[in-house]
Amino acid sequence: MSDILGDDSVKLPCRRLELSYGVLMSIRRTLGALTLLSLVGGLLAAPAAVSPAEAATRTTVSVRVVNAKHKPVKGMAVYAYQGKKEVYVGATNSQGRLTRAAGKKGRLTKGTWTFVLWDENDSRFKARTSYAPAYFRTKLAARKNTNAGTYAVAAGIHLRGTVKTPSGLPVKGVGVRTLFSKSASDVYEEAITSAKGGFHFFGLATDTLYLRVRIGKTFTAARKVTMRTPGATYRISWDDVKVPCTTSFDAVPGDEPGSVVLSASTTAKTYGLSKPGGGVATVLRDGETYGSFGFTDGSFGLTLSGQQAGDHTFSISYDSGDCRSWTSDTKTVTVEAPPAP
Repeated sequence: MSDILGDDSVKLPCRRLELSYGVLMSIRRTLGALTLLSLVGGLLAAPAAVSPAEAATRTTVSVRVVNAKHKPVKGMAVYAYQGKKEVYVGATNSQGRLTRAAGKKGRLTKGTWTFVLWDENDSRFKARTSYAPAYFRTKLAARKNTNAGTYAVAAGIHLRGTVKTPSGLPVKGVGVRTLFSKSASDVYEEAITSAKGGFHFFGLATDTLYLRVRIGKTFTAARKVTMRTPGATYRISWDDVKVPCTTSFDAVPGDEPGSVVLSASTTAKTYGLSKPGGGVATVLRDGETYGSFGFTDGSFGLTLSGQQAGDHTFSISYDSGDCRSWTSDTKTVTVEAPPAP
């Protein structure tokens, strides 16, 4: 990400950031959370009972956040870290200020803290403007408000995309993870796709990240995206994601002697696919391949005529559709002989 503004030509007295982006990412890793919003929602532990000695070390901090044009930035969340301690300090107001903040989740105490600014303003999900993370260190004195100064944040990057099946249907409710590495557990953030299969990350810094789609407990292969331009929008999409489906298969005697009726259906309503596209059913009769037949709108039906009298087993295997491959249970059908002439 870009350094904070702070050269002599800037009239507004902004400070330069002190940490590398790598340090910021290291801090982000320690959170162990999938989204920053979940932290605000309550994953940070509530403050425990405070001893008199600790109360004597408590303090507050004030900070102002502006953009590159020196305009105040509302909704920048401020987190503080000191060793294993982590505190959600609060968020900036419409003037870009967070004033005399002691901590909303956890409490600040005296000593040197690393402060991290994160863009958590939900309204920017629908906007083109967002802000990249920023960070600084400052030393806090006990029972005293420390004015940490004014910090400028660079324009954040937006990362958008869609997740679709091989037939082109949008997949809702799957996770899209941004990762520091190819490992699915090295999580930066996770978004859940909308009914249209879309996702949107905002407030990202210039960096190289990896992305995976999470379907339940399984993941697609990692894909790499390098984001070099602050404020730009990057796009990455998937058009080959298959989902687990609810399936059914049945085989019953037909109305005509010597006939068998096969039927099957697939659906994945959890992922917005009431009628998954594509799909080929390979029919097995008595353990041998009988033929392959296509699904239409998530269903398949076939009447087999001229079957020999007696007991026969039928099953199908499904492939090449929006659902993951599956094999049905085996059904036994007693075929009646045609009436004697």
